[in-house]
Amino acid sequence: MEKRNQYSCDDFILNDDFAEWVLRPTQDLERYWEQYFSDRPEERTEAKKAILILKALIPLEEEVSDARVKAIWLHLQQIRKKGKRRELHNVMKIAAMLIFVVGIAGIAYNQFHQNKFPTELMGEMDASKMGRVILPDGSIHYFKAKQNSLQQLSSGKLALNQDTLEIKKQVVRSVSGGNNCVIVPFGQRIQIKLQDGTHVWLNSGSRFSYPSSFLSGSREVYLTGEAYFEVSKNPHKPFQVITPEIKVTVTGTHFNLSSYEDDKTVQTVLVEGRVNVEKNKLFAKKLTLVPGEKALFNKDNRAFVCSKVNTEFYTSWVNGYLLFHGESVTDLLKKLSRYYNRTIVGSEDVYGISCSGKLDLKENIESVIQEVAFASSLKYSCKDGKYYVRR
Repeated sequence: MEKRNQYSCDDFILNDDFAEWVLRPTQDLERYWEQYFSDRPEERTEAKKAILILKALIPLEEEVSDARVKAIWLHLQQIRKKGKRRELHNVMKIAAMLIFVVGIAGIAYNQFHQNKFPTELMGEMDASKMGRVILPDGSIHYFKAKQNSLQQLSSGKLALNQDTLEIKKQVVRSVSGGNNCVIVPFGQRIQIKLQDGTHVWLNSGSRFSYPSSFLSGSREVYLTGEAYFEVSKNPHKPFQVITPEIKVTVTGTHFNLSSYEDDKTVQTVLVEGRVNVEKNKLFAKKLTLVPGEKALFNKDNRAFVCSKVNTEFYTSWVNGYLLFHGESVTDLLKKLSRYYNRTIVGSEDVYGISCSGKLDLKENIESVIQEVAFASSLKYSCKDGKYYVRR
């Protein structure tokens, strides 16, 4: 009988699926590695060493540069070609190897960073299409009202407005990883109730991906756009919202997250409870927010800035109005364009102008733009269905 090759500690660390299972487990990975070690119990010792090293690196604050990653990767390739192995027999040797493993962690980061974000949630929003829910079996269900509701039923079915949706039972795994995908075009919004009791309000121009049920040790969802979350409390099963740039982890809280692709920043505003915010990459430093704080992530310099804010300015859209204080007219017009699904163009001479007030989003768009123009001492006109705002 041919003797099979056994994985060593560094083999496990360099294995993409293993590192992801340790640091970001999913139901599929849990099943795979459970079966793997059931078939190969002799490899558990080396795997435990690798798990210890990977988990020990989570609190690291410094990121690994791309140049450092490439250099260590080439060095590792040379070592492996020569057939050399590093054996780690105790915790002291593991500690001594941490510098070496930081390089490996960088490689893992380089491979995981943003690549694990669902591709179906990326790309420009097509404003001409209706809202849609894409189930794991590939079936698409449309909605077109301005306000919509979607509820995950205990039977595994979904209720979309007045319709009941059902996933085909023969589907085991889909391109979406078994998740439901909700795409909300400009001019529409939807409220979602997840299987665990969490409520999610999706704003216009948003995409959201979530599982029908949370079976593993965490509750993981994906977002581009803007959403307000009221997360059902479960300290034993953290709730994590992943965007292309950042991750927000909670056990039960209320917060607003805005992560539009065409915005230069991503903002997390905490209403109540507690959240951890970090970059969407392995081994990133976590920031902890308390109620009334905002974490603003700048996509250009990839840095966070925290500040105290009035949370109602960021969550009022859920209740059908906008509160704003000292907000730039250009940012406000962008919000209104998304909300109403209409083109609103601000001329160059409105840059730098700010305004404050309250807008009832239930009013028609012309009334709202008229109020903005009046509050900012600006003028507006409408031509071919497009609005133009100028001094």
